[in-house]
Amino acid sequence: MKDFIVKIGEKLFIPTCVLFIAYCIFYQYIEDFYGIFFLKLILFLSSLLLVVTWIIRTFASTKRDSKMKLSNNSLVRKFYIRSQQIISWVFSCYFAIYLIFFLDKKSVLYNYLILLLLGLYLGYEIAVIASRYKK
Repeated sequence: MKDFIVKIGEKLFIPTCVLFIAYCIFYQYIEDFYGIFFLKLILFLSSLLLVVTWIIRTFASTKRDSKMKLSNNSLVRKFYIRSQQIISWVFSCYFAIYLIFFLDKKSVLYNYLILLLLGLYLGYEIAVIASRYKK
C-alpha cells in the first residue's frame, strides 16, 4: 500500500507544482472565477498527498543501485547518494515557504527563483531517467 501511495505521490509532484505556480501567477485573474473553491480543494488534497508521500519516503528504507564507481571522498559520496532527496527537499521547502508567505505577491524575484528551482528539479529527474535508459 505504501509503495502505491509513494508512486502516486511521485507522479503527482510535478503537475501539482505546475498548478500551484500557475495559480499564484494568475491569481488576480481567476479570483472571481466560479469554480475557484474546487481548484483550491484539488490543490489542497494533492498537497496533502505529497506530504504523506514525503513522510512515507523519509521513513522507508530506500536503496539506490548504481553501477558507477563512487568517489572515495565521503562528502561527495553522501551528496551523490542523497542527491535526489536533497534536490527534492530544497525545492519542496522553498515551495512551501513560497505558498505560505505568498511570496509571489511580494516580488517577482521569488517567482524567478521558484521557476529556477523547478527547472533544476525537472532537469535532475530527466537526467536520472536518461541515465537509466542509456544502454
